[in-house]
Amino acid sequence: MAPAEGGSYLWPMSTKYELTHQRIVATAARSLRRGGFEALGVAEVMKATGLTHGGFYAHFKSRDALLSEAFARAAADSRETTTAAGSSFRDLVELYLSEAHVAGGESACPVAACLSEIPHQAKAVRRVANEEVARLVELVRARLPRASTVDAMVIAASMLGTLQLARSLEDPAQVKRLLASARKSLLVQHEG
Repeated sequence: MAPAEGGSYLWPMSTKYELTHQRIVATAARSLRRGGFEALGVAEVMKATGLTHGGFYAHFKSRDALLSEAFARAAADSRETTTAAGSSFRDLVELYLSEAHVAGGESACPVAACLSEIPHQAKAVRRVANEEVARLVELVRARLPRASTVDAMVIAASMLGTLQLARSLEDPAQVKRLLASARKSLLVQHEG
């Protein structure tokens, strides 16, 4: 994967500047996963990183450059978690549609956190986000070798929609029932 536009979070870190840059991106990635694109404020990210707002432009050309890099970082972190969970379709469904993932906040899937906002972002941000949507679809397809790309898109959409709906519900028992029902439905339909 190439570095996100406006940054270099994938390069080895060796200088104070690079380490500071990484701290800013990590803070922004957590903010993005917690509240989406619109909730990510430059001033708040810089303050949470222990820096002044004025230092932002030493690291990024624009807020969109930060959004692109933060989304890429959040997605890479999310992929690490997903990969560590196991390689079967069941592993993926059980991890993605878990109560822990609903409550994930700063460790949640950035695609689910930002999905409805992606079309409203600048082109560079949309590109990074759409690459991650494609990776999620491919992750599903790879775990279901007989599934077409369109089938994998429908399954990914079901998982994303379930996660978003679960996050909007206030009743923990209802969340638990929704997740269990969605897991069961996906596994019955596609596993085997």
